[in-house]
Amino acid sequence: MIEGKTISKKCWEEAIAKLTFTALNVASEMKRAAPLGLGEGVSELYMDDMALALQAMRYVAEFATDKVTYEPLDQADVDLAVEKLKEMGLLNE
Repeated sequence: MIEGKTISKKCWEEAIAKLTFTALNVASEMKRAAPLGLGEGVSELYMDDMALALQAMRYVAEFATDKVTYEPLDQADVDLAVEKLKEMGLLNE
């Protein structure tokens, strides 16, 4: 994808399908891997967040492909997410 360019509805729909598959797998792993059953609550919170993100993506795909452009993830945001996951015990060093 080219930074600053709009993305077709088909590309949005493909991304939605891939992200849904990935989210379900990540949530399943969170439940399985977390000690003392703590993973289930975290997994549910994660899936709530993913449901919101996927709903937003569906809206864009349907109504706003011409208004949203591709922007790569900012490294600072990635680093912050990694630190949060480590703090929660969901990511090893």
